[in-house]
Amino acid sequence: MPFFFYVVHIPVIHAMAVFAEHFDRAAAAPLPAASWQYGLISVYALWFCTLALLYPSCRWFADLKRRRTDAWLSFL
Repeated sequence: MPFFFYVVHIPVIHAMAVFAEHFDRAAAAPLPAASWQYGLISVYALWFCTLALLYPSCRWFADLKRRRTDAWLSFL
């Protein structure tokens, strides 16, 4: 299950970054990433949101692995 979390968290964090960039267009800096300055509290809040979003899918996948014995499930 840790590999499943690793594989799934990358697109989730990318989607969160695209969402943040979309709503941060008002700054209109030459490099959008240069204008991102989040404090530690914001980073922890985003980390917690990522965990809260991924927890149900990880539970679902753990239950799926417990119920089934397909070969491809052993790789994730």
